[in-house]
Amino acid sequence: MPQTAYVGKKHGLVFPAMCSGYIKIPYDTQTRGFWEHNDSFTIESVITPYDVNGYGIERDKSGLTTSYASGVSTKKIMPSLDKVTKDAGGTAYQDFNYITYAERFNHKMYLFYNPKVELYLENTTATNENQPAEYKINFKVVTSGSTKTITSDAVILSRTEAYNVLQESDGTLIQTVYNKDMDSPLYVRASNTASDTDNYMTYSSKLGSVMTVTLNGGLKTEEFVGINQKLYTSDGTLIGTTKSTTADAFPADEEIDFTETISFTPSGQIYVEAPKQAIYTESTYHIAATFEASTGDMNIYVNGFNVKSDTHANPNPFYWGTEDSYIGQNASLSETIDKETAVVWIDTDALTSTIHGEAITSVTNQGLGGDFAPSMPVDAPFLLHDESINNYPILSFGDAGLVRGTYTNLTTNWDMIVALKNSEAAITTLVAGLSGGDHIQIKKTSDVYYLEIEDNTTSVTSSTTSSILHDASYGAQVLRFKKTGDVLYIYNNGKYLQTVDVSAIGTLTLDFIGTLVTSPGGGLDATANAKLLTLIIEDDNFTDEYANKVQGLLCDKYVTPSTHNPFENTYRKTARNTQFMGQLHDFAITKTARKFFDSMYTLVPQQKNTLLYYRFEETKDD
Repeated sequence: MPQTAYVGKKHGLVFPAMCSGYIKIPYDTQTRGFWEHNDSFTIESVITPYDVNGYGIERDKSGLTTSYASGVSTKKIMPSLDKVTKDAGGTAYQDFNYITYAERFNHKMYLFYNPKVELYLENTTATNENQPAEYKINFKVVTSGSTKTITSDAVILSRTEAYNVLQESDGTLIQTVYNKDMDSPLYVRASNTASDTDNYMTYSSKLGSVMTVTLNGGLKTEEFVGINQKLYTSDGTLIGTTKSTTADAFPADEEIDFTETISFTPSGQIYVEAPKQAIYTESTYHIAATFEASTGDMNIYVNGFNVKSDTHANPNPFYWGTEDSYIGQNASLSETIDKETAVVWIDTDALTSTIHGEAITSVTNQGLGGDFAPSMPVDAPFLLHDESINNYPILSFGDAGLVRGTYTNLTTNWDMIVALKNSEAAITTLVAGLSGGDHIQIKKTSDVYYLEIEDNTTSVTSSTTSSILHDASYGAQVLRFKKTGDVLYIYNNGKYLQTVDVSAIGTLTLDFIGTLVTSPGGGLDATANAKLLTLIIEDDNFTDEYANKVQGLLCDKYVTPSTHNPFENTYRKTARNTQFMGQLHDFAITKTARKFFDSMYTLVPQQKNTLLYYRFEETKDD
């Protein structure tokens, strides 16, 4: 048979550590591709996984610090802080805000997500003290009858970093236990330093799950070992795994508590596992999952070997659903946002717009609606599809306004979040009151856009020399106006702009959105020029977490991908816990449940059986 020789470095689509990226496969309404194939299938991919754990230090001693700068210089390994730095304020570091340390240990790396089929790697480790991530593989199939998930053992593993004698920089040999068959180090003596092996622990006594030790060159056991860490005797016998919290694992300075009762009497000095390395970041893995629709057989293969088999109890009928699919992340996930938290939520999705939880259904192009006060039918608010942002139409009020008698009173604290495109209007009325001149408007003077707030007797403005809006070419913008007591804070796309003294402003009684008057077509002023995407109002302050989630949602809809979403950490954090980190070389979905694979390093699906195929390789024409 014809064969191809592959030489040189293998390339791929890179998902670096701390990324937020995925491939979206939009649902095809014509039901083509894999969506029309409601039968047996195989999903396979060639990947190089990265390490989500990083090189952590959980031993509690100030001298044991990680090089954070060197950690963030690699795309293949998550940076990690040492315990002392974390305890002193690790939340200020980017990796902690990306995913918490606890979330690393059950992180899922999605190769493929569909509402009916999922294939992903999952971290199986409980610490990152000398422990790179090790991954098992999960394969999930949802049929009309039931759901079945099969899971392999950990199959992508770390290894000890050296096959030679371990020694310090001064030439001193590290006390090491070797595997005589492989001539590789298995265990090294536990120490509270990075270079001096004269500091160690010696077994003293035990009671139940607690071991007492004698310390040589240290003050407490927590300097020598961390939580969730395995300890051994000098002959390689496992004593146990330390408990998962500092308070439980180290009840006293010379004591260590394990997850289970110590079953034998140890002796001598205490050892830990030899230094490990995520060598898989330099390797490729062929991952495949198969589903046989007639029998329900489900299988997972790694590099051609079957690592898990089971049977789906109700395999038929199976279909792929009618939603988008994703490679590299379960991007269908996002933080849950309750729109009824806000007093007012108006957006161009129409069906989700509410005032005090009551749905507004009149935001359409169908002329008059009971929720509006237009001057004539043709002047009802319009959805401007020809001025859409990311395929979302702009709601143009024209000579119309949304009216609800006293839908809210804004007093001491309130919040307003607005998504809009700068229409360059001289005046844009956001909200106003019927009883008097109460209003919140964006005004323009000499190309500077500023905010004006009036409570019928007093008017206050933001700076008239520093604009709160970018010009019309910028695209969508998400503004937040947060009033807390006598101060109003103004933000644009997450960036703090300025504060305004609003101590002179009393209660704002609001009846209108998009106009100042009951009959906006009467020509009294040009105040009904609002072109909005979303308007959200709360008669108290949102929590910052909720406000950031909302702004993240709006930036995700309207601003990205042309502009980075500044609320990524908050809005997409749930989806980020499914982020694949590594290189994706090939990906395919094919017909039939295969049992044998022709190649481990490059996929070669037969055209007649191919439902989906991506290859991420550099190619050169002859």
